[in-house]
Formats: sequence, C-alpha cells, structure tokens
Amino acid sequence: MAINLKTFPSGTAPYTGPDWQNMINHLLGNQMIMPGRQVLTDWISVSSVVQIAQGTYFSHANNLYLTETSNESISGTIGAGFNYIKLAVSGTTLTAEWINSLTGFEYNPAYQGWYNGSGEQLLLNGIYLESSNYRRAVADNYLEPHIWIVANYGKILNNKIINTLGGNIDTGSGSITYGGRLLPQSIVDGSKTLTGAAETYIMPSGVYAIYTTDSDLYIQFKINSIWTKVSSPITPLIIFSDGENTRLFNVGGTSKTAYWIKY
Repeated sequence: MAINLKTFPSGTAPYTGPDWQNMINHLLGNQMIMPGRQVLTDWISVSSVVQIAQGTYFSHANNLYLTETSNESISGTIGAGFNYIKLAVSGTTLTAEWINSLTGFEYNPAYQGWYNGSGEQLLLNGIYLESSNYRRAVADNYLEPHIWIVANYGKILNNKIINTLGGNIDTGSGSITYGGRLLPQSIVDGSKTLTGAAETYIMPSGVYAIYTTDSDLYIQFKINSIWTKVSSPITPLIIFSDGENTRLFNVGGTSKTAYWIKY
C-alpha cells in the first residue's frame, strides 16, 4: 500500500512509450483532482476510522501522486473533536498522518495548497469524532480551512460546530447576522417559587419574557464577579441567560414566584 509519485514525462514532448504513459497518468490525474472528490473511504459510515481511498490523486508540491493499489492507512491516533490529515514526502511516496491542530499551515500560492514550514500539506478532509461517531469532514472553502462541513451534522466555524440538524450554535468569537426573524421551534411556559430570604435560582440558558407580582423578587446579572440587581420585573422584561450569570434573588422572607415564557 502506498501513495506513489507519478513521474513527469522526461522531455518537452513525449517520444517513448514510458513518456506517453507518464503523460496519460498526468492528464488523468489532473482530471481526477477536482473539488468535491471523495478522498476518504466509507464517507457515509460513522462507525469506522477512515483511510485514504484507493484511486485518489494528490498534487503535492506540484508533483502528482496516486493511491494506487489499495486504500492507504493513516498513521497516528484520533482524539475527540477535530482530526486533520497531513501529507509528507517519504522517498517516492506520500505518507498520511492524523494531527489535531491547524497551527503552522499557511496557504502556498505556488503549490495551490496549505503547507507548513516542513513542506507538509494539510489535506482538506478529516474526521470529527463525537463519542464513538467518526463523522467525515471536508473544508467548505479551499482558501479558508477553518470552515468545515461535517457529514450528517452541519458546519464548523473556526473549529466550532453549527449544528444544522437541531441543537446549539457556537460561532466562537464570531457573530451571527440575519435579515429575517428569529422563529423559535417551541415556546415553553414556566415558573419558579423562591420560599426563603436570600434564596436564589440560576435561570437556565435561553431567552425569557419574565415577570413577578412582588417587588422583592429581583433579576440579577453577574457583572465583574458581583451579582448586581437589574430590576424587579413587576412589568414583564425580556432577558437573556447563558445558564450561569443570570438569576432570581428573593430579598424578603416569604414565598415569591416568577413566571415566564421561554423562547
């Protein structure tokens, strides 16, 4: 098993049988190196670790390589989260190895790919390991390998998941811009009664329309590690909670109840 170098024709024009074969190899290889090609095995499966698929061509440092006789194993180990693949030259072959960081890779316009200082290439296909699920991933944009599409899952932005099949949205330090309306899939009624003085309740993460009938029940936000009173929501308020830094606080000693709609 190997990813073999395909020799370039020796002259400016092929004139021997081997030269013609080399030219045909390169014409076919250039045709096969297209965006969207399947590089990894078992694309749909999530239960097995992938290999480099037989028949896959690579352009590496402007040389052509072919995974020729069988699927090629990828060395190294896979951990939770993102796992990328780097290609390196070993004699007349390429070796593939799992890595877990994009650090050091920059776009090389001469080679039309992402390379590090050692001449190793980042393959824009990989794995996102979630529990025991090996989800196939591919870079969404050849010029920006920090945006990944994950099979049967969604998109990854700056190595954060946007789960398009339902779940949380995490854009890291990025923003979400939209021109329409936010339409929740469901609206949930809720309430919480605090029975004792100084009793608190951390609001679960979400967006709430909340009110209470008692001015001694406060909404507080944690600002600079200090819980700060924002309001007594006798008039309904709209609040956002991250599940950690927004709470109810009972000032008095009698039972008080907050009511809300969670979006």
